[in-house]
Amino acid sequence: MNELLVVLAMTTSGLVWNNFGYFSAWRKHKDDDDWDGFDKKKLRNDLILGAILGVGSYFYGTFTGNLIDIADANQFIGAVIGGFGLVAAVDKFIVGGILSK
Repeated sequence: MNELLVVLAMTTSGLVWNNFGYFSAWRKHKDDDDWDGFDKKKLRNDLILGAILGVGSYFYGTFTGNLIDIADANQFIGAVIGGFGLVAAVDKFIVGGILSK
C-alpha cells in the first residue's frame, strides 16, 4: 500500500469535509460587492482542523483496517469520498467527545 497516497487522500477528505461550507458561501457571495470575504483566522483554524481530522482518520482507518490500496487517480478520488465516513467518526470523537461542542 502506498502510505503517502492514503495519507493524502484522508487529509483531503478531512479538508473537504470540514471546509465545504466555504465553497457554498463563496458561490453565494462572490458577486456581492458588499461582501468582505472570509474571516482569515477562522478559515485558518478550519483548515488546521480539517488536516487534523484527515490525519486522525488515517490512523483510525489503519487501526480498524478500513483503508484501501491506492494505485491510480480513480482510486484516490474513491478513497477521498470513502474517507468521509472515517472523517465523520473522528470528527464526532474529537469535536463531540474531547472538545464537548
